[in-house]
Amino acid sequence: GFLSRCKKMVASVSSILCVFLSILVSTSATSLSSYEIINAIQGNWFQGQHGWSGASFWQQAETMEAMINYYIYSGNTTAAAQVKQVLAYYSPNLIMELAERQFKERPAFLEEEVDPYPFPFATYFDDVMWYCLTHLRAHDWTGEKIYLRNSEYLFNLVWGESWDNSTCGGGGWWSRHRHYKNAIINELLFMAAAKLHVKTSKQEYLDKAQTMWKWFNHSGLINDQYLINDGLVYSTCKNNHQTTWTYNQGVILGGLAYLYNATQDEKLIVLAEKLVNATMHLLTTKMVLREDVTGPLDGDQYQFKGIWMRYFNYLNEIVPQKNFTKFVATNVASILVKDEQNTTRGTVFGPRWLGPLKMANVVSTTSVLDIANNLLSSAFNSTVFDL
Repeated sequence: GFLSRCKKMVASVSSILCVFLSILVSTSATSLSSYEIINAIQGNWFQGQHGWSGASFWQQAETMEAMINYYIYSGNTTAAAQVKQVLAYYSPNLIMELAERQFKERPAFLEEEVDPYPFPFATYFDDVMWYCLTHLRAHDWTGEKIYLRNSEYLFNLVWGESWDNSTCGGGGWWSRHRHYKNAIINELLFMAAAKLHVKTSKQEYLDKAQTMWKWFNHSGLINDQYLINDGLVYSTCKNNHQTTWTYNQGVILGGLAYLYNATQDEKLIVLAEKLVNATMHLLTTKMVLREDVTGPLDGDQYQFKGIWMRYFNYLNEIVPQKNFTKFVATNVASILVKDEQNTTRGTVFGPRWLGPLKMANVVSTTSVLDIANNLLSSAFNSTVFDL
């Protein structure tokens, strides 16, 4: 009767509304173009083999990996020759030459001082691990063995310098000064070891990945909310309860995904999904990703959200996540409305995806390139949009 007709009418209107909202969000999402972002990055900041002005040493690697992901997902090769030029310049030999010179010339170098060289590897192990992973991704892209050899060399070098069983039961030091075991160096080592095993089938990398994960999982770095704090207190080896930066929530997802790929241990994915959900609910406003700070972001922190999005995609490519497409599209829609800046050399983006728009630079724009790349990933296209 009448009640039945009303129910059908409501259901029909709801279905139409859901379809409309899906189209609206999907349309907004696809208007963020990786191709246009790369052209803007090249037009505003590229300066030849040295890379991009405004990007620090480790961020040169991040810019390259973001652009390489575009090439992998799209098949397009815009500016690919320039990326290969920069990759060749930042070879392991050059990195080590400059790093060793820095360390020998300044044996009393303190991390708080200003670095006179643009290559701080002698101090920070995580910087070189970003290059390890970028070269590994370049091997995914090109299949050229030189990039795989570079990755193995850099990983083994950093593992040998950083990993230490004598303090906190294991874990990697952030620097040669051995005063801090933080999350990021250990996540990068874990990710690299797991992926190197998948790519080479070498048992030594699987052994290291499992050793790393066993230590990390019991280190206390993952807090009760399933967020990862910055590091451990030197004197106690306890969680220091410092900021839960988004990139610390992201890189771990890649390591868990690749270790799952190697072992098929479902517990790894169960935990990865808990970490993802914690980030989505505790490090967002209206489901848009943000850093858990109230003041201005520094140049490093401009990069962090894009890294989270990149590694969320790496997880999703191996184990599809039902919330992937909706979360990516929601963030893209906010960026387009609140964080976009038009210039004579293309559209660039600021560091706060929720706005207000601040001065955009190569780092904040590369961070947006990471999420734009997710729109091109087969993971985005094949995931059901669940409103």
